[in-house]
This record gives sequence, structure tokens and C-alpha cells, in this order.
Amino acid sequence: MTLIALNSWHYFGAFLGNQLQGTMNFFTKRIMFLFVFVASFNVKAQTKLPEILIQAQQAIQNSDPKGLVAFFNEKVDLNFDGEIKAYSQTQAEFVLKDFFKKYPVVKFEYDHTNKSPEGLLYGIGKYTYNGGAFLVYIMVKDFNGKQIIDTLNFHEEDE
Repeated sequence: MTLIALNSWHYFGAFLGNQLQGTMNFFTKRIMFLFVFVASFNVKAQTKLPEILIQAQQAIQNSDPKGLVAFFNEKVDLNFDGEIKAYSQTQAEFVLKDFFKKYPVVKFEYDHTNKSPEGLLYGIGKYTYNGGAFLVYIMVKDFNGKQIIDTLNFHEEDE
């Protein structure tokens, strides 16, 4: 009798295991679908960058100081590792030209973009060159109904 009872429990356990496995597959498939669904929205959200940040990214990626300063305010704050100075567009173009020559870009992409509670648009990205990388912070302000870059920071990352 004990052998029959144990044998019955064995078959019941096998039956229950198969049922749970089917359920797990059901839930696993649902979870995977949900993950892919949510991830697709995240990718779409990242592709909707404001035009000024897209143009700035392209100018930086192409080492194009003239293209970048086209989005600057009349005076722009440039910060290179803690040295903050206000430059005119013309001065900023020469400073950036020297920077791009000294640290030729390999890749530049945003890690994060957002709008502050005060409505300031900003982008934080990574500027990679052959010898290392810079953390880049771009702050955009609305000025007379037009978005302009007000601050551009380059902070060299520690290795």
C-alpha cells in the first residue's frame, strides 16, 4: 500500500511539475513580451532628442566648432576641467578648434538628456578620444523664443 501511495504521489508530482512548467513558460513569455515592449518605448523616447541637442551632437562628433557655435548665445560659458570662462562666439570657435585638434573625437553620444524643473534643457554625454574621455554637459536656455547653448562643460574622466 505504501508503495502504491508513493507511486501515486510520484505521478501527481510529475503531473503538477508539467503543469507548473507550462505555467512558467506562459509567465516567462509574458514577462519577456512586457520587457521587450517597455524597452521599445525607451528606445523611441531616446530618439526624440530636441533638435538643438541633435545638431550639437553632430557638430561635436564632426569636430566642427563653427557648426557648434552657431547654437551659442552671444556669450557662452566654456568649462574645461574647472576653468570656466565666458567667450564670444568668435573666441569660442577658436578655443573649440584647439580643443578638437588636441583631443580628436572618436565618439560622442548622450548618456542622458532632460529638462530641469526650471525648464532648462540639458544633455550629458561622453566624448571619447584616443587617450581617454570627457564627460560633457550642455545647458540650453530659451532666449527670445529661440533655444541656445548657454554653457558647455568638458570634464576629463579619471581612468
